Amino acid sequence: MAMLFGLLIVFMILSIPVGVSVGLSSVLTALSTGIMSGGYALRTLVSAYDSFPILAVPLFLLAGEIMSRGGISERLFDLAHLVVGRFTGGVPMAVVACCLMFGALSGAGAADTAAVGAIMIPAMVRMGYPKAFSASIVACAGGLAIVMPPSLSLILYGVGTGESIGSLFKAGILPACIVALFLMIYCYFFCRRRDLTNENVKVNQEKSPWQIIKSSFLAILMPVIILGGIYGGYFTPTEAAGIATAYGFIVSVFVYKTVKLSECYDILLTSAKQVGPILIILGGATIFGNILILNEVPQQVADMILSITDNKFLFLLFVNVLLLLVGIFMETLSSVMILAPILCPVAVSMGIDPVHFGIIMVVNLAIGLMTPPMAVNLFIVSSISKLSIEELVKEIWKPFLILIAALLVVTYVPIFVPALLLQG
Repeated sequence: MAMLFGLLIVFMILSIPVGVSVGLSSVLTALSTGIMSGGYALRTLVSAYDSFPILAVPLFLLAGEIMSRGGISERLFDLAHLVVGRFTGGVPMAVVACCLMFGALSGAGAADTAAVGAIMIPAMVRMGYPKAFSASIVACAGGLAIVMPPSLSLILYGVGTGESIGSLFKAGILPACIVALFLMIYCYFFCRRRDLTNENVKVNQEKSPWQIIKSSFLAILMPVIILGGIYGGYFTPTEAAGIATAYGFIVSVFVYKTVKLSECYDILLTSAKQVGPILIILGGATIFGNILILNEVPQQVADMILSITDNKFLFLLFVNVLLLLVGIFMETLSSVMILAPILCPVAVSMGIDPVHFGIIMVVNLAIGLMTPPMAVNLFIVSSISKLSIEELVKEIWKPFLILIAALLVVTYVPIFVPALLLQG
């Protein structure tokens, strides 16, 4: 274990990508210590990729890329603004709602942040909202995509722990909405305090309500088909990913006509570049997890924690602090694949529902998307807004505290997780 984690830390200090670091440290430890033969390691790697649920990852990424190129984010914003635009802070509230809805299409926080931020950050600045506030709201709301189904993080948590991906998807909807609600409340009070009322900002809504609903109907129908089909038992999450890809292609190319057939190759290439690092992380993390299991590390961690406390509320507090720290330094999907097989058995031994625990993990790691130095969303909005990371950090701490409050609600009020209600 000292060699495994020591090599991992050394490789990460050398700025080797996390997925490669995990794979290298795992293979070198397995071969040099003899705990795992080369053939066994190879079979483990092949079995990790020979998985029907994993096929959902590239398909959902492809569907999200198609919808992103199809100008869906602008239509979703118009719909969200139609609903909440009449309130003080209606525009930033609509941005949060737009990120939530686009997250139900892409499943990836970075894609959500880039697609919505590229349109809405410049638009909010033109309306009169502070640039740092506009960028920070998009950075925070973009993290909703890894909580809202079809979240790639939830898929990998299900693969890594053996939990039902369908149950995780069911459980993720309401917590994602709770986090979005907290951010909307923050937007309301920020705008009211700065006197950014609807009369004092330059909101230009030229489309009629009917035009907005008609324009966004097919876009909002996509998550309804995906989630309705999964929950209704008509198809699996992987089959839903295939349907989402086909649906997004038909709507973007033949209905909205915002994507040309000549762009399809570039869309496929971009999606392949996105899925490549994820598969590297998956393969390395699978071997990493097998070494931990062979050394009975989850059981040892459970025994160690239980020797300190058997109070599940204190354990969840410890997990929240740990995951917030991990999110600062590690990429989201790597964190899920490495830590879920270790922490989930401990949580189950304390009587915590593994589905609820998965939601707690991804909400924590969603917050990590906007906490430096591994603040992916912060880097994206910095590039769009032309603000430095230092300028954004001065503004981001306020919504950061709001997200912590939402995290505590999701952690300690399990009634917000529908899967637990369904289980009685």
